Amino acid sequence: MKDFDKVIKRVTGGKGGESFLILGSKKTAVIDTGAAYCASVLIENLERELSGRPLDYIFITHSHFDHVGAVANLKERWPESKVLGGTHAANILSRPNARKLIRKLSEGAKQLFDPEGKFPPVSYNDDLLVCDVPLKEGDSVSLGDITVRVYDAPGHTRCSVMFHLEELDINFMSESVGVVLKSGDRFPSFVTSYDDAIDTIEKCRRINARYFVVPHSTYIMSLDEMPDFFDTMIKVAGNLKDKILRYHDSGMDNDAIVGAIVKEMGPILLKNNQTEEAFALNMTNTVKVVVRDFRPDAEAK
Repeated sequence: MKDFDKVIKRVTGGKGGESFLILGSKKTAVIDTGAAYCASVLIENLERELSGRPLDYIFITHSHFDHVGAVANLKERWPESKVLGGTHAANILSRPNARKLIRKLSEGAKQLFDPEGKFPPVSYNDDLLVCDVPLKEGDSVSLGDITVRVYDAPGHTRCSVMFHLEELDINFMSESVGVVLKSGDRFPSFVTSYDDAIDTIEKCRRINARYFVVPHSTYIMSLDEMPDFFDTMIKVAGNLKDKILRYHDSGMDNDAIVGAIVKEMGPILLKNNQTEEAFALNMTNTVKVVVRDFRPDAEAK
């Protein structure tokens, strides 16, 4: 495994979402922020690793609370920093109702992961949860000796993007690819489109980065160690799609399908730091789009 320790630092504040700091020769950037409840620890970790340097950029892979929840806190601590994400994410974060939902889900994460209130409270200003610089596919941002190339990566959400650090040959992937659980099991994470998620997996394959980070994973992975990664992620996505269709064809309605999958997978995912509320919300949309796209006649009724 290539030695990334000097330029890539895991600065995650708490359970539920991962954050990585990139130390370029001229600029610094954090990729995703995790939820707001643990922002105080995230800020401590960043201050330690930055060693007096400013935080220049906050990159967001998509607009879900466990990836952007602490953006407002970082903007308050480093007001000169710029938030960069996809153009659709910028539109979503401009909506008061979206920011309200992000706050609500962040509060749910606190109840699950910090019921005793061990994390110091931090102020939270919804108005700071914005995307300052919308990015489109092909855009790049220079950190000096590191170029961050942006790729659209829908499937998990319409606003999902991924960031390829070209000189380091590492791809910070979109959650559209899926997640790798602590157990080593892999789970699909398409919410807005199964076909888009498969396209994103294939796009990642074509980028051909030797190293990669999967959202919600704590470490850098290598294709040398996981040569079957992309084929396996396509397989598990197909398995979930087929399961939903089997349940649908057996006469179950969408709510019943969601309930069955939450009951089956919820405990596993909760152990891997996802709230049941967020998982159920995502699965509701996953079931809806699978029925819509693969049983259109039924959806029309």
